[in-house]
Amino acid sequence: LHVRSRRQRQMCIRDRFNMDLARQAVRQSEELLITEGYMDVISLSQAGFLNSVATMGTAFTSDHLRQIKRITRHVKLVFDGDRAGQDAMSRAMDRLIDESSLSTEAVIIPEGGDPDDWIKRSGKAGFQTLLDKSKSYYDFKKAYLAYSYNLSLDNEKAQYIEQLIKTVALIPSSICLLYTSPSPRDATLSR
Repeated sequence: LHVRSRRQRQMCIRDRFNMDLARQAVRQSEELLITEGYMDVISLSQAGFLNSVATMGTAFTSDHLRQIKRITRHVKLVFDGDRAGQDAMSRAMDRLIDESSLSTEAVIIPEGGDPDDWIKRSGKAGFQTLLDKSKSYYDFKKAYLAYSYNLSLDNEKAQYIEQLIKTVALIPSSICLLYTSPSPRDATLSR
């Protein structure tokens, strides 16, 4: 049995996410680009997108979320455009929204491509266009779920709508945040 120390686990998280190199650029841009693989990060960094990190194919953990929340409140997921990448993006977005209430958007790579290939083919300006067209959590999930159902059938349309309702329920509302966040006023009332 191999037991890792806390320091070793922290190093693994940093290496996996490339946070050590991206941290300053993320703070300056107030935005973190999360990709699936290290080649995506290398290509994005070479094109000037220094605020990019990679999940290295792993799921988001609570440690990853805490680390992200320390440096930014805005995340753009830049996963592969194929079905597997979109499935991974859907799961990641659900977790980011549900557990961290970070502002989360999806960058869709056309033609099922990946960020590495897209930036090599379209350049910095082409990739920036994709970033500018990023989709909100709701808009991404609406399109993603529509692809999963045959909306010409009433029963599948009903299932689609049920899933959309679950999606909307995950979106942090300012009213919920107002009543679930401790305020200085609450502290004075408890005395």
